[in-house]
Amino acid sequence: MVRDTKKNIIYWRIVYRDGTVYDFASPIRTTPWGSAKGALDYPERQDLDSELLALEDKPEYLGFPELPRPKQAVRIVGSLLKAKQQSGGR
Repeated sequence: MVRDTKKNIIYWRIVYRDGTVYDFASPIRTTPWGSAKGALDYPERQDLDSELLALEDKPEYLGFPELPRPKQAVRIVGSLLKAKQQSGGR
């Protein structure tokens, strides 16, 4: 682990037995202890209940007459198994 106090970043590296290497960098918090606000300290969000976020039934905002719908149901698992059987199980 390396701490860069000029950039306020901590760097560290993880090397796994198989040779995989991950490098990480994380900023160092500079707020005084106890001064950070918790989730309950912020007002409740009202904008997530807005009508503007629900556009799936308003074609004038979507830019096309209706949402595309699949012509038939597709079983992904079945098609993967079938492709695996045709290739000899590889």
